[in-house]
Amino acid sequence: MPTKSAVAYTHSESAKEAALDIASQISSKMEGIADALIVFASSKYDYIELLNSLQEHCRPKQIIGCSSAGEFIGGMKGEGAISVLALQSTDMLFNVIKGVGLRENRAETAKELSSQLIGTSKPIYKHRSVLLLADALAGYTDEL
Repeated sequence: MPTKSAVAYTHSESAKEAALDIASQISSKMEGIADALIVFASSKYDYIELLNSLQEHCRPKQIIGCSSAGEFIGGMKGEGAISVLALQSTDMLFNVIKGVGLRENRAETAKELSSQLIGTSKPIYKHRSVLLLADALAGYTDEL
């Protein structure tokens, strides 16, 4: 199966309503379960409720994201919204990892992150990529 993607965008008021809207948009554009959801959500949402609802209604294999000060997708943009990219592929393997302590010890954080990467243990995949979502306020992100 080639890699498939779908984008979704919502201004729904509650996290539960937003997750339902996102799930509806994704399912109308993509058959089956997404391998990964990449979520950018306004801080107006309850993130725990949003993530739990997205997991319940979309059932992605992996989910990652961050807060945002403004959201956009295609021709839509605004504040107080959620934008999501759903990915589905037999040619890619998605894995979410987390590192902490960037401000205190950049080298140790980089070492911790790289030790969690699984690309070399899966030789079937020829290429490796990393999407790094970092808190810019922590500083030093350009050194990673």
